Amino acid sequence: MLKELQTSLQADFTKHAKDVRMDIQAMGERTSHLEQKAEQLIEAHNSLVYAYSCMPNFIA
Repeated sequence: MLKELQTSLQADFTKHAKDVRMDIQAMGERTSHLEQKAEQLIEAHNSLVYAYSCMPNFIA
């Protein structure tokens, strides 16, 4: 009986550990995607600021 319980607990632990690893991997992928989008937003913002700073040259 104890051996069966041990085997069952090991199987449950292994499954849950695998699930946790998969969740961590998924969070890492989502974080990477968000970082890429933030970088694109920053680059677009910097381009707009640069274009705005050049406008007086076109107006004058």
